[in-house]
Amino acid sequence: MLSESNVIFSASDGVIKYFKEKGISESLIFNICLYLSLRKMKHQNEIQIELSDLSDNEKNLKFLKLIIFYNETIQQIYFQPWTLRDNDTLILKEILENPNSIQELNFGKNRLDSKNNMLYLSQVLQINNKIKKLNLYDNYLGSKEINMLHFKEALQINNSILELDLSNNNLGINEKNLLYIKEGFQKNKNLKIINLSINKLGINQKNMLYLKEAFLVNKSISELDLSWNVLGQNEKNIFYIKEIIQVNNSIIKLNLFENQIGIIKNNMFHIKLGLEKNKSIKNLNISNNELNKNEKNLIYLKEALKVNGYIQEINLSLNGLGLNVKNMLHIKEALKFNKSIVNLNISENNLGLNIKNLIYLKEALQINQTIRILYIRNNNLGINEKNMIHLKEAFKMSNSIKELYLEGNLIKEFQNN
Repeated sequence: MLSESNVIFSASDGVIKYFKEKGISESLIFNICLYLSLRKMKHQNEIQIELSDLSDNEKNLKFLKLIIFYNETIQQIYFQPWTLRDNDTLILKEILENPNSIQELNFGKNRLDSKNNMLYLSQVLQINNKIKKLNLYDNYLGSKEINMLHFKEALQINNSILELDLSNNNLGINEKNLLYIKEGFQKNKNLKIINLSINKLGINQKNMLYLKEAFLVNKSISELDLSWNVLGQNEKNIFYIKEIIQVNNSIIKLNLFENQIGIIKNNMFHIKLGLEKNKSIKNLNISNNELNKNEKNLIYLKEALKVNGYIQEINLSLNGLGLNVKNMLHIKEALKFNKSIVNLNISENNLGLNIKNLIYLKEALQINQTIRILYIRNNNLGINEKNMIHLKEAFKMSNSIKELYLEGNLIKEFQNN
């Protein structure tokens, strides 16, 4: 990454002195030096430009236009938070509509909801066919439905974007936002990775209905992040997730972290039905979902994992599993039958509070010979010597585990005592 010191060092002292004598500001000198330097760096593989704290955006963006025009290797542009101002995207539109090598744009935290920013961005994306990664994190896009209408129009035409981050945009506060996303996803055939986390999607069940309808048609998206969306507060939301994973066969990685799935008894039943039919998901994150609220949550999960032979990585951390020993009994029974999981994360579940939790884990690992990576961090294992004895016995008999993560278990403190 280029820094101000690197650029000024690469420009001659004579050039800097000349500009200063002309009364040009330090900020403008930096951009002139950057421009002159980049013109010489034709063989650089990748350059990331960070624009921040600019006193005169219009001049700086015009220099950026020159830089990109003369340099054919720049692939990333990253605008630090709160950098862009109203109508700066109009200048960016002029830049990106011309031939360039930009493949990644990061507009995170730049209030693109104001003025015509999303209109200009949409127009760029309908013409530009090189941008592969677009980050629109935290731009208040959900506050005005016109923003997502413009973006829908871009998604329906653009054929280059592979990775899209729409997280933390309050999209769930207006169901039309999700309607437009649905219409965009249904026509787009290139998107691979989608981040819709932290969007309050769960507050209106129509949001997930539209998303379901999108994924029943879209067959290109392989990674879907729905974390932090309070989906579990309404059973209908989870019902729609079930329908997505029963029919969609392109999603490989599904993130449902922090959605309160465990608070309603039938939520995990719907997840079970979905996983029993799904053959594509290899990485599933259902951590921090309060699965300890009801024993049936673990029964349904057990039944799903007995049948599903495709999930390879599963994250069950932060679910209070150790607070009821029957939870780990169900996990044990699931692992005795499951032959696909190679990466298991059961960290931060207070397993050390009851020795039976470790006995069940030991019995599971003695039979299961497919798990290679086990995360069991921050489980208070060190508070009872017998916990570690059972864990040690389990690993002596397991021929499959190659990586073990035990940090935060007070083990050193216990050994020292």
